[in-house]
Amino acid sequence: MQIIYAAPFILLSLICFFVFLAIPFLRRFAFRALVAPVAFGFCGIVGWVIFAVAGFHLKLALGPMTGIRLVFAALIFYVLPGSFGAWLAVFIVKKAEEVVLRIPGAWQLALRVFVSLNMLCLGLAYRTGVYRQVAWTEFLDN
Repeated sequence: MQIIYAAPFILLSLICFFVFLAIPFLRRFAFRALVAPVAFGFCGIVGWVIFAVAGFHLKLALGPMTGIRLVFAALIFYVLPGSFGAWLAVFIVKKAEEVVLRIPGAWQLALRVFVSLNMLCLGLAYRTGVYRQVAWTEFLDN
């Protein structure tokens, strides 16, 4: 279940990273584009879980979440924490880039290491058959 939730954010993150890397004037934002979608997804679901747990423990009569109540709850307890988390992650990456990437050649080294690790992970997933197990068994079982 967690893989089904996280996979679109990870995929979007990788797509954004490579698109920003391919466009020369956006290249400096590539690492920020890498962390923003994943941070949004993680912080959004944490905010929603905190809302659900707090409502249960405080014994709030929330009732069924449908219609406009669901929209407002999702905006306040999912989108707001997710946006704040993405902003905070981008801010941290920006500060880390200012410190680390001032070293000559560090930007090219960081890009090469990251792209190499992505290719290694994709190769290992293909070679071991993990992509078949993860992608198809969860859908076939349901």
